[in-house]
Amino acid sequence: MQEKRMSSHDIAKTGTELIDADEQALEPASPFKAWNPFFSFHYSVTEWSSEGGRTQVRSQRTTFSNGKLRTERFQGEAEGGVYDSMVEQMQRQAATQVELMMKAFTWFLPQAVRERLKSD
Repeated sequence: MQEKRMSSHDIAKTGTELIDADEQALEPASPFKAWNPFFSFHYSVTEWSSEGGRTQVRSQRTTFSNGKLRTERFQGEAEGGVYDSMVEQMQRQAATQVELMMKAFTWFLPQAVRERLKSD
């Protein structure tokens, strides 16, 4: 195998003098342009769990507005009773919402049934 050496392939160095730039030819960088305000979003998720008598919460929030994406994360721990009271409150709110939705259907029931429901 033939050995090649770089010495036979010398590269000639050309002139390296610096040229002064015309200051009027350079344009200053433009400041950040305002992003389209019609395109933005917000996303958040919160996870509650109970493990070993302690309530754990994890939360993440992501926001995109004015061309900037921001993400915030949170993780914490609280007493176990916090989770239980939160679950009870959510169940009460869900039951109230279902009750209000079902009241709209009472108009389709006979008059006697509607009167009995009103008395309860």
